[in-house]
Amino acid sequence: MTMSRGSSCTSASEPRQSKDELWAGCLERPVGDGAVVQMIGLESSKHIVYARVIPTPGENGEHHPQVTILSAVQTMVDEEFDHLIHDVLEKKKRLRTDAHPPAAELLRLGSIWLINETAYTQGEDTHAHRLQPKDADTIPDWTDMTLRVHYVPDRHHMAHEVDWTKYCRGLLVGGNVEVKIGDEKPHVPMKGLPDGTDGAVVYEDEDLGYAIINKPGGMPGHGCRSNNTENVCAMFHEALKELWPRTHRKIHVTLPQHVDSEVEGLIIVSTRREFANYVSQYLTVGADGKTKVGEETKRYRCLVCVKDPADMDKIQHLQEAGTILTHYFDPKSPQPKKRFVRSQPKNADHDWTECKMRICSVGSGAGERGLRAASVTSQYADANEPDVTLAHRLWKPEQDTNPAERLGAEYVMEIEVEDLSDLPHQLRGQLANLGTPIVGDFLYGGGICETGAHRHTWRRMAVQCSMLAFPEPKWEEGGEQGDGGTMVPSDQKCWFHLNDAWWTPYLDEYSRSV
Repeated sequence: MTMSRGSSCTSASEPRQSKDELWAGCLERPVGDGAVVQMIGLESSKHIVYARVIPTPGENGEHHPQVTILSAVQTMVDEEFDHLIHDVLEKKKRLRTDAHPPAAELLRLGSIWLINETAYTQGEDTHAHRLQPKDADTIPDWTDMTLRVHYVPDRHHMAHEVDWTKYCRGLLVGGNVEVKIGDEKPHVPMKGLPDGTDGAVVYEDEDLGYAIINKPGGMPGHGCRSNNTENVCAMFHEALKELWPRTHRKIHVTLPQHVDSEVEGLIIVSTRREFANYVSQYLTVGADGKTKVGEETKRYRCLVCVKDPADMDKIQHLQEAGTILTHYFDPKSPQPKKRFVRSQPKNADHDWTECKMRICSVGSGAGERGLRAASVTSQYADANEPDVTLAHRLWKPEQDTNPAERLGAEYVMEIEVEDLSDLPHQLRGQLANLGTPIVGDFLYGGGICETGAHRHTWRRMAVQCSMLAFPEPKWEEGGEQGDGGTMVPSDQKCWFHLNDAWWTPYLDEYSRSV
């Protein structure tokens, strides 16, 4: 059965169900110390279980079970695994053990919450509290507290494919990562370079309080209800705890700008509140939602599907003319996929959000190896030709089927786009409106791309923040230097650039083969 509950993190103005009503039909399993764990929600499609500990029926009513959080969750996980095995044997469901972590892992991920059941039944704020590994041996007041367990948490395994304490290997001479602060290339400490797994750090200024990170695609910037560790802020915070001595200033990790989970590449991470304030004041979109206060530049490298070859000439013309492309979408639309249009509907009862971009370059490579577009169709090729090979490398392989043809794509083309609005889904929706969705953008018609490592798989999209530039901040003259100080733009420009994306080797090999 599924417990009829609303959000346990919100308050309500009216009493809800009683405790007896909430736990009607629950499963009970012994947990020791004269107690049982009651569970409800194992069959929920949301993969959320509510669990509490009560005395075994017949026990003294004054008995208060001394059952730890870890023991209660372990009992729930064991029961859930029994259900999973049943589904595999009886319903022939596919088993993905990595999607069902053990109790200790759920605590590490931040997938378990402690809520006040009494407050919930009275329609009050439940003061939901996310539990951590240090809470494993805690014994709550089970007469009043309930666990909410996200037993199939959202996972972001790509977070572990880079070393968050190290610099990118591409910063070495001849590498694919470029950095300039003013006219100088900053020194990269040798001890900061990776020995094995590549590093995530592109640049760090500890005094000014910011870092530039090369973020893996598909990784969120912040945590969610079911996973609070596999995200940019948490991973970099843990890295700084390892790197900075305890006598160092307090660690403060935030993302001062919007970060799309799907996009890989360059992002700004703030390690000082003063720098976050600087970004908010000088580098973000203005209050009118249209003009930029500062001089920040962001460019994105995208690999797009071309379904109509005539669209290649259209994109090329827009790039050569320097056209600023303007689209609008409905900010009140509840759908994950936003509808982008060239003109705001005249009969709309509210303003639609305006977004702008400019196509800066078309094609990949340079000189003789320059490639405007690559064919991904089987129409003029056999199974061993580079066209078909490229299609299977980019998209999720399908047996006896060219995945590009299922999408109706004949070519893929790399373009670089300047983002002039910095809004969620902006580039994805605008490019799809032009008839050229991003490769791997399933929502907007670009198919599915998959990759993986260490027995885990995840989806990825062919979009990368490839260039980031902004005025380097400096401490305001005559003011505080450090905590409590104010930053203002200096005359120096910070410039960061990535020369390659995950699909670059595939295009290079295609270019050498044709």
